Amino acid sequence: MPIEINSWPFPGLRGCVAAIFAGMLLSCTAEPMKHESSGGVVAVYGLKVELSPLKSRLKLDEPMELLFSLKNQTSEPAQILPWGTPLEDILSADIFTVIHSGKELSYTGRMVKRAKPQQSDYLSIAAGETVQQTVQLSEAYDVSEIGTYRVKFVPLTGIQAYQLDEQQLLLPSEPVVFDRTAGE
Repeated sequence: MPIEINSWPFPGLRGCVAAIFAGMLLSCTAEPMKHESSGGVVAVYGLKVELSPLKSRLKLDEPMELLFSLKNQTSEPAQILPWGTPLEDILSADIFTVIHSGKELSYTGRMVKRAKPQQSDYLSIAAGETVQQTVQLSEAYDVSEIGTYRVKFVPLTGIQAYQLDEQQLLLPSEPVVFDRTAGE
């Protein structure tokens, strides 16, 4: 269940952390919302999110990594604020649901407080372009035990394009599965 942006525990981060993805708002308002889901892929408003494990069977000493991909499927460039998203080098917000043995794991990663974003903080994604980032889940969640882990990208996203009004959009992913074994 998404957290309402007004109940975010850090009100000063409201516009920053919640501002995760921005498609071209003009195309968002010109077309009805499109939602397609297949495997680890979800497409909304011309933005397609895909998660894929770099390695789905892991030994205890191996890092749990996934590849996050965001494709701009529109015919216009998109300005994305990457703060609090997998597009950052190190996670700065609890943006994944990680389930192990039927229990949701707590986020143990860093939390960042930022000033209002500037134009230079936005990432430009050209029409048809895909941006990718490897995410180290073991740096933000305790994934050290043997067993199966289900991971889903589930942020509350405030669509924020540079100099345009923020809107709310839930842009989840389908879950991916990791199996951690004792070794060999």
